[in-house]
Amino acid sequence: MKNVFVWIVLCFVCTACSLPIKLNNMPEEVEVRTGDSQLMNIRIERWGTTRFSGLIALQERGSGIFYVLLDATGVKLMEALVKEDGNHELVRAHGSLKDMQLPEFLSESLQKIYLIEPDTLPCSRTLLLWFCMEKSEDNRWHKYAQAGPFSLWSVDYYAESHNTKWPASSFSQPWIGVNVILTQNSQFN
Repeated sequence: MKNVFVWIVLCFVCTACSLPIKLNNMPEEVEVRTGDSQLMNIRIERWGTTRFSGLIALQERGSGIFYVLLDATGVKLMEALVKEDGNHELVRAHGSLKDMQLPEFLSESLQKIYLIEPDTLPCSRTLLLWFCMEKSEDNRWHKYAQAGPFSLWSVDYYAESHNTKWPASSFSQPWIGVNVILTQNSQFN
């Protein structure tokens, strides 16, 4: 009987602790979507060591993002569709990438960077979970989720003054030491 009670409490806590999000309904000044399509440099780091460096082509598709991951020479490694709810559909993956966690991780990262925002600005809260998006004085947006005092993930957007596109963004999951850095590829944009 005690186990049943603990199980019920655990289920309640897990389901009640979801992030209070809305899906891409922000005012234009806060808009962080990619535009129609964009080619960006991508670098994935783990504990300060670069694990991947290449290119990523992003294109809005309905309420999601279609992306193609390329290596530094332009060879297509993977293509997938990230849906607004975070689910992804792997269209094609080269070789062993199908069996790796990279497609799922990259799709989840892109969803957090481009597709979700807090339910209310600057912060929304559900029990111990905070989801915030704040603007700093240096024309930078900072979006983050935290559980109590612990950071779950964060996204920083960097823009030149009066520029509506986001030439650079950085996604970080500090508790596993991962950073995804996207910078605008000026050669093709």
